[in-house]
Amino acid sequence: MRLVKVKENGKWKRIKFKELYNGAEFKLYKFLFIPVKNSLGDTIFHATSDAFYDRDMKRYIVDTEE
Repeated sequence: MRLVKVKENGKWKRIKFKELYNGAEFKLYKFLFIPVKNSLGDTIFHATSDAFYDRDMKRYIVDTEE
């Protein structure tokens, strides 16, 4: 299970992954407590798209800037 938190009004709020939106600053956690990191070691991501369902991957995904 993954946990998603989005920063709104300076506070981190838990949301569902499929609720991510373009422009959101967010964090991901695997197994509810292990932060997900990108290839640069960053733990904060910036969405460049709304979350959308990928039929080939059979899950919701979101585009991000690196």
